[in-house]
Amino acid sequence: MRGHSPLPLQSSLPVLACLLVLAATHMQMHVNANECGALGFSDALVCGDCTKLDAAVKDEQLTKECNSCCTSENAAAEQAPYVSGVLTACS
Repeated sequence: MRGHSPLPLQSSLPVLACLLVLAATHMQMHVNANECGALGFSDALVCGDCTKLDAAVKDEQLTKECNSCCTSENAAAEQAPYVSGVLTACS
């Protein structure tokens, strides 16, 4: 069985460049909370709501703005505080 040799630096540079471009694009797509508030979006906006908005309105620019301000449902669930709780003490 042959072992894998690491890629030469020259062949990995294009891959690295692509990853950097993708990361920069992703960071530009998300705007800060103040900008989202000015656009009329709440900080509680989840991305599923943007999908529903797109289906109802069919406005590409509005959908793009919505997607730049939303939080994924998984991330929102991790950040959501509990509204109430029950503590049962047994004696």
